[in-house]
Amino acid sequence: QEAWGDGNDYLKQRLWRSGFKVCPKCEKKDMNSVDVGAGCRMNGDAYGTSRFTCNSCDYKTSFHYDEASDPYYYETRDWSRNPVRQVAHDYAGLPPVTIDPDGSENRRRQAADKEGEWKKVDGKWVPA
Repeated sequence: QEAWGDGNDYLKQRLWRSGFKVCPKCEKKDMNSVDVGAGCRMNGDAYGTSRFTCNSCDYKTSFHYDEASDPYYYETRDWSRNPVRQVAHDYAGLPPVTIDPDGSENRRRQAADKEGEWKKVDGKWVPA
């Protein structure tokens, strides 16, 4: 049995929760599946890999199945039918954090905030 396609658990769980009908990437009901058998036991129980492909966005992933297992896709054994909460913020596009190791920038700001350093002009506070 081999893994095939995207192994991202979050996306795989979304596909599984939809009953393998809705693509977790493009949200379209355009999934196709193919079972690739790896073997068959003496009692007739088969095992192998189910390959899922979205015909719209070409998303691919796979699940291992075993007819003797409960559940059928045994890697879903500990998954919940309730959705996983995704991280609310993507911090990838934020500017880098500047570090002020000697504190000079902070001292400059504090000095500028002292009383008498600011005056109000046309309803706005500006440095004096």
